[in-house]
Amino acid sequence: MRVGQEKNFDWLGYQLYLFDLDDTLLMTRAAIRASWRKTLQHPNLTGKTVEEWIETLRGFTLLYGTTADQEYWQAFAVEVTGELIKPHPFGEELCRINRENYWQVLQPAPNIPNVLQRLREEDRQLALITNGLIELQTQKLTSVGLADYFQDHVYCSNQYAWAHQKPSPYMLNQVLEKCDRRPEEAVFFGNASIDVLAGNMAGVTTVAVAEFNNPRELRLLTADYHLSEWPAEI
Repeated sequence: MRVGQEKNFDWLGYQLYLFDLDDTLLMTRAAIRASWRKTLQHPNLTGKTVEEWIETLRGFTLLYGTTADQEYWQAFAVEVTGELIKPHPFGEELCRINRENYWQVLQPAPNIPNVLQRLREEDRQLALITNGLIELQTQKLTSVGLADYFQDHVYCSNQYAWAHQKPSPYMLNQVLEKCDRRPEEAVFFGNASIDVLAGNMAGVTTVAVAEFNNPRELRLLTADYHLSEWPAEI
């Protein structure tokens, strides 16, 4: 945590611990970049460096989103070859290679298993609040060995109406109601402004994880605490 806040945060001072998933519990962005880098070393990709191919790929992922890998690899293959083939065999091959590498390198954030284990030993309630597809998000949890910590407390945006995804506090309020907890008994860890906004709107304590910016210093985007890395023990 940043200087001046580390001593103030009581790690065991809550009853309900809420977590975002990607780049909070998991090193998702790092896994995506590592799998891209490996995939873009394909021998059929010539004329540019891997970094240049990454920038080409990013142009499509910004449009499709990083979860729609079949779509952005297809578009990338058409861009590279100039062949408008549906489906493009090169895109399918790149997508397959990328997925294989992604699931091999996806890992929890350092020390997260220790933190979750200690919270469970202390009989605290744990829940996951994430935007995305429930099948994909639970697959991520299972692949890194964290699914057992959350069990029936995975709240994913595609289970609800579009307007209820973060930054709406709707999913947090659902957890509070299901777990019969007051907002002051809960803390929410997240890495993005939508996490902090959702947590603040729900009235829970908010902890911004890793790099987090609030350049306009908006009150509702100001987290109660800032965590630069997860502690080895709590």
